[in-house]
Amino acid sequence: MNSDVFRCVRAPEALVQTYVETMPKSAQTDTVPREFCAPSAAIVAAVCGAEILSLAGYSIVPALLPQFIEAWSLTNTQAGWLAGIMSAGYMLAVVPLVSLTDRQPARLIYLASSVLSALSCFGVALSDSLLPALGFRAVAGIALAGMYMPGLQALTHGVEGAMRARIAAWYTSSFTIGASLSFLLGRVGTLLGWRSAFVLAGVLSTAGVVIAWAALPPADPEIAKEPRPVLDIRPVLGNRDALVLIFGYAAAIWGSVGLRQWIVVFLAFCAADQAGVPPKPGLRWQSVL
Repeated sequence: MNSDVFRCVRAPEALVQTYVETMPKSAQTDTVPREFCAPSAAIVAAVCGAEILSLAGYSIVPALLPQFIEAWSLTNTQAGWLAGIMSAGYMLAVVPLVSLTDRQPARLIYLASSVLSALSCFGVALSDSLLPALGFRAVAGIALAGMYMPGLQALTHGVEGAMRARIAAWYTSSFTIGASLSFLLGRVGTLLGWRSAFVLAGVLSTAGVVIAWAALPPADPEIAKEPRPVLDIRPVLGNRDALVLIFGYAAAIWGSVGLRQWIVVFLAFCAADQAGVPPKPGLRWQSVL
């Protein structure tokens, strides 16, 4: 194996024992591998870059929501559906898809979801009304559910301790970077139209698929041979510390996602209010928020 791509580290005895126990009986021998290969800095950087590119379409709707409201004559309720449907798709799909990594390689789930994300961007670009756009944005949310945590699992499988924590920190930080940079595509939308912004997002997402396919470590073949229950949440419900973290993280995400979705509309309202431009009937930022 190329040492420039993967760096081998000595595994803790507990990890080695777990490795042995998950092997088929016929494959268990006295010779036990004592090293696992961690991805190099170049591989981690490539996967983080692929994640950023795959998030190109994440914030385009919030960035251009005033444009969608005007182009399709959306009500506050319809604008809310368009802004939030991606999060709804993510919410419904994240638990099943992340749990699926116990039965199928996380690399496969990530790549398939990345392809789906790119297709959803092109789909929105071809939409002429609210309903098909809602469908494609929901698909984008499902794709995000299959990309974010499964991608981290694919990148850190077999890595433990401080190395795993460092990789996870870079990967999760890249999500915020990608979601934020996606707002810049809103500038493309103001200059060339929202369709062009989504086409560009689809192209960037496709590039992210190619990079991830080349960079992600190979899948562990033992995962499919030792399947586990997909939706067994009993261990989670029995872990008090995990539940506290889950509810705390959910509250933090509730606020940050809400801010991302509506900040542009709010700022547009403030700018119009300062310029003395009367708002459209029924459109008040208090009701939107």
